Amino acid sequence: MEIVGQGWKPINVVKLGPIHTVHLADGELATKSIWFEPNYAEVSSFDVGTGNYKKLSSDTFTKLQKSNYRRVLVEALLKFVRALDERDQNTAFLKLWGAAESLLVPDHADYEKFVRRCSFLYKERDFHMQLLEHLREYRNTSVHAGDESDLAKTHCFQLQAFFRPLMFFHLHHSAEFSSLSEANDFLDLSPDPAALQRKRHLLDKAIQFVSPPEKS
Repeated sequence: MEIVGQGWKPINVVKLGPIHTVHLADGELATKSIWFEPNYAEVSSFDVGTGNYKKLSSDTFTKLQKSNYRRVLVEALLKFVRALDERDQNTAFLKLWGAAESLLVPDHADYEKFVRRCSFLYKERDFHMQLLEHLREYRNTSVHAGDESDLAKTHCFQLQAFFRPLMFFHLHHSAEFSSLSEANDFLDLSPDPAALQRKRHLLDKAIQFVSPPEKS
């Protein structure tokens, strides 16, 4: 993907056509109704080429089926795709931010947690926290002041670069968590190994305290 280019074209290179129909698993029409895409914008045909898209899609669906909160992940993916279908990149950015919010802070807009949880996924956390803070400030300016930046397309690509590792984290590990809340508890942990070792020591001590070994 290129960051530069026509600013008023959708970022997504794979989009719905102007009309579409619904089919059964065997390819037969499920209904004779035809749906029209109201916000259709003409884009060049996407050449799949030799890319391993089929395997990637299959692996993604397999991991989603194993997830304990797959519905949340599916809804976040739909929000992500629909955001980048927008022709107006300022609107696309706000919708893309909402997709990330649905995973990082689903209950309420806590931007401190948003930044902290997302940056936990990276080794260079301070650097990525600064980038996220910059995007957060742009988001707030856009919402509260109605400001529109010519750099909106760049901001979309930057935020997309954070959303993808976040989604892959959940796809690869969500089967280990009972819920999205538990996954976010994991992302709330300290990135300091010494602090984690101390926490593990206290947890082991707590387990021994509440369930002492039976006396023989």
